[in-house]
Amino acid sequence: KAGDEHAIALMRRAYHDIYVPAFPIENERDSLDKIESRLQNPVNGVKRVILLAGKNLDDPQKAEVYGISIAYYYSTHQAGLLAYVAIAPEYQQMGLGRLMVQGRIKGLEALAADSGQTLKSVIIEVNDPAKVRPEDDSMDPAKRVALFEKWGARKIPVPYAQPALAEGQEKCHTVMLMAYPLGGQYPQAEGVKAFVEGIY
Repeated sequence: KAGDEHAIALMRRAYHDIYVPAFPIENERDSLDKIESRLQNPVNGVKRVILLAGKNLDDPQKAEVYGISIAYYYSTHQAGLLAYVAIAPEYQQMGLGRLMVQGRIKGLEALAADSGQTLKSVIIEVNDPAKVRPEDDSMDPAKRVALFEKWGARKIPVPYAQPALAEGQEKCHTVMLMAYPLGGQYPQAEGVKAFVEGIY
């Protein structure tokens, strides 16, 4: 929560130790200042779910953080985006990524319920293997897509351009959309439309 100083301190540590190394290209990640300011003051009804994984997280002296993931809830359109997940290398291949997907979806559902709404869709943006070479990404895009499919995501067969992440930047045309099921159902056209309108 925005006012939980201990949680914020852990999030800052995870940002520097895990998130930045996982997303070394600056314009492919949110800045820490932006994350913190939007936690305190959501813009245009966009709320964030930040999920940390670690040991002894309730104890500031013993806490060890080894995973961070972020999701956005576009409350004006009742749609969610699973934006980032980063796990320390020594804790990868242990099922933590799947748990962080599930945890963020639950967090998005809770944000929707708190607003008296129902979550319509949970979407992820992922580099399209047909458009991005393995050497131009921190992980082979085809392997990333296969991993997300293993965790339950399905490709959405629509053309898509990611909006510019910051002022002065261009839209990105090398990403595609995938969706996770809600209540066992993948989003139909209405849910996909809600996400696109929400993120734009």
